[in-house]
Amino acid sequence: MVASRDFISLRVWSRKEKCFLVANTGIDYPFMPETSEYIRGRNGIGCWAIHLMEDNPDRCQFEWILNSDLKGWFPSTILEPAYVNLLFEYLKNLRVHLKKYDDL
Repeated sequence: MVASRDFISLRVWSRKEKCFLVANTGIDYPFMPETSEYIRGRNGIGCWAIHLMEDNPDRCQFEWILNSDLKGWFPSTILEPAYVNLLFEYLKNLRVHLKKYDDL
């Protein structure tokens, strides 16, 4: 069984022409100290880039640079497939969430 993790991240976003950029990095924040309930992971510098598609306004290209240290010892044979599953699961849930806004 893998223990639960928590992360504290600072995030900033911007729009550059037809691209939304979201950058983040892990930070120390004194008002949210570590607890015994979770292992504090650490996010390195990462980003999302969401490019609007000129030829199809109903689609976009989503790029994600993930840079996380889960803390603890995990072999790459376990982490790499888990990260891939995490990314696909996140995108599946994002699509479900965005469908709520189809009628707006």
